[in-house]
Amino acid sequence: MESVADRIQFDLPGALVDDLLKKCNYISAGLYNDFNEILHKKKKFREQLIDRGLLHVDVDLQTPKMNPTSCGVDGAYARQRLISTDIAAVAVEGLPPPVGRRLWSDPRHLSDIRAVPHSGTTGRILRALMVSMELDLADTASHNVVMLDGPLTKPMLSIIQAYRVLEFAPSVLVDLFESQVRSSVKIVDKTFRSPQSDQGMFSLLKILIERVSQLIYWG
Repeated sequence: MESVADRIQFDLPGALVDDLLKKCNYISAGLYNDFNEILHKKKKFREQLIDRGLLHVDVDLQTPKMNPTSCGVDGAYARQRLISTDIAAVAVEGLPPPVGRRLWSDPRHLSDIRAVPHSGTTGRILRALMVSMELDLADTASHNVVMLDGPLTKPMLSIIQAYRVLEFAPSVLVDLFESQVRSSVKIVDKTFRSPQSDQGMFSLLKILIERVSQLIYWG
């Protein structure tokens, strides 16, 4: 008779995938119900924000009459630790809004994936590469409003943290970082100087979003 230990070792990978797939329907149904509930309560949420003076209409702003185009840029990185090496991946995507004039007909993206030796510095280098690629993609956008993820200080802080451990990083990541980060410093300088009057980058701080959500009664 097959022992429990033998059955677990033999069936674990396939059984684990099957178990996760079975739970996907439950998770997707829960997400759908949550989003659907928010849509039904959207009017009430707007009224709460208006009452607190946090939400206004654009006609109250003294700006030239124009319909600005917008896009948002966000990224992610991942590190998969294997026995003899790591798989390091970075991906960045730029999305136009679902409505309004679209200068990007489809989402734009940048990505890279490398096999690198084990190193405790990989996470910091990947984070710096991610924000650097976010800046590159944002800089190519011809939209009037370009939204970045996190504070405007995030790129330089991430790059400085990566520089501090660069001498200990795998050479493949060092080469990639040094070639990527040159343009990022120039883009950060351009962002703060804002030389174009018809275009601006601004940051979406997660802590502000969290604080606004705390002001709303979700019940």
